[in-house]
Amino acid sequence: MASALDTASAFARTTHQWLVKLDPAGFKDEGIPEAREGLEAVRDAAELLFAALGPTAPEALYHVAHELDALREALPHPGEVPDERTAWLDLRVALSPLYEAFALAVKRAGGKAKHLHPTNLKRSFVHLVSGLLVVACFELVFTQWTGFLTATAFVLWAWPLEAARRVSPTVNRWCMAFFGPIARDHERYRINSATWYGSALWVLSVSAYGPAGVLGLLALAVGDPLAGLVGRTYGSTRIWGGKSLEGTFAFAVASMAVGYLYLIAFHLDLAGSFTLLGLAALAGVTGAVVELASTRLEDNFTIPVLTAWVCQVAILLLT
Repeated sequence: MASALDTASAFARTTHQWLVKLDPAGFKDEGIPEAREGLEAVRDAAELLFAALGPTAPEALYHVAHELDALREALPHPGEVPDERTAWLDLRVALSPLYEAFALAVKRAGGKAKHLHPTNLKRSFVHLVSGLLVVACFELVFTQWTGFLTATAFVLWAWPLEAARRVSPTVNRWCMAFFGPIARDHERYRINSATWYGSALWVLSVSAYGPAGVLGLLALAVGDPLAGLVGRTYGSTRIWGGKSLEGTFAFAVASMAVGYLYLIAFHLDLAGSFTLLGLAALAGVTGAVVELASTRLEDNFTIPVLTAWVCQVAILLLT
């Protein structure tokens, strides 16, 4: 079984790398020949895994075999896909949820598989706007008490809904249909990012309410979507977990700039302008490092919380 699981992990890696190259942010017409070769490699890897699993897969790999069958059936022959960019992008859209189901089965069986994070401009826009709205509410509308109550209400709604999604496929379908335009395929099977974000808001409302918490939220709202967009479009220097130096740099700079503007607008009372710039830089760099390191943990939780905590310590030391 170990050999079959290793082969499953290898197939997941090959398929993930191929689907990443089909991301609309970076895939161009000149990439079609490479995409065709990649599809052939994926088909070969699928047949290799099919043979490794054998006619009767072990019970522990039953779901892996089941999801593999669905993915194999959906894989076209390379010659069947037209020489058009839109055709390859449509193929990526069709195959991504099947890959995510397979990846989840592999991970549950004890293997290794990465999830996809394709470019989704609607998601990035909602990410940015919702983040800025929350920042405005925390700074201009809520007190710490009302902020805590609002975050608590969200958490008490979101986590039971997550439990209901696991128990009821119907509830899960309703949720995915509603959030479909901004959801990622793997969120069909995992706790969604909004739930983690709401949980981060709750943690910040009790541990880092104020400028430190807002700096953490700004790092997520501005830095995270920009890092993904820059990394997928221009990233060529891979440094950790498949993430790029270019995307990480964009995260740090954007978060620092927005954080500095926020501090100047609302918290000149903290210290001199140099200290404000240093605090904004600390938030940007911390957020970028946390985003880079969050390969297994949900960055919608880790980025705002850890960035805010680091800034909170800095504020206590500097004021």
